[in-house]
Formats: sequence, C-alpha cells, structure tokens
Amino acid sequence: IRLDEDNSGQVSRDELQNIAPSDISILQDATSMRDPMEVFNALNVDGEDALNITEFCDGIWKLATSKAAIEVQRMEKQVQLMFGRVKQIESSQRSTNETIQHVLQSNMRLQDS
Repeated sequence: IRLDEDNSGQVSRDELQNIAPSDISILQDATSMRDPMEVFNALNVDGEDALNITEFCDGIWKLATSKAAIEVQRMEKQVQLMFGRVKQIESSQRSTNETIQHVLQSNMRLQDS
C-alpha cells in the first residue's frame, strides 16, 4: 500500500481518501472494513488529522490479527492515551507542589529574619 504521498512520515485523512483502488482492496482484505475512512477513524483515537506511519501500520496489524472487535481495540487505545495524559498531569502536579513548598519555605525564612 502506498499512502504517504508527501513523505511526511504520516498518513493523513486526505492521503487515505485518495488511495488507489488496488490499495483499497488490500486494506479491505486486511481489516474487513469497506471504507478506508472507517479504518482511519478506528485508528485515530486522539482526533488528529494524521497518523504516524508506525501507528498506522501497528493499527492495521492489530486489526488484521486480533479477534477483538474494532470498537474494543479503539477503546483500548483510548484508555492508553488517557493513562498517558493522567501520568503527565500527575507529574505536573508533583512539580507544582514542589515549587509551592519551596516558595513557602523561602517565605518562612524571610519572615524569620
């Protein structure tokens, strides 16, 4: 399948909509989905306009080899994405708390002097 027409390292919605009929057939055989945009939407859990090549290929591989329904696979990806975001929020919160503690300690030292 030839998808990355602009050599960006990503597969965009436009690129997937404009693939050759022979490539659509390959995609349909691998995923059991009739519409290439259905494939894109299933793999695109973060709502971006493009998927990186690795994300796209891994997603196609999972669709082709998994017995789980596409909806279940999509939910798994969404949970992974949310988990990553929660970890980022926790890290930011920890950093903010450390900064607040430092400011409070500095303020207490100034008041003591």
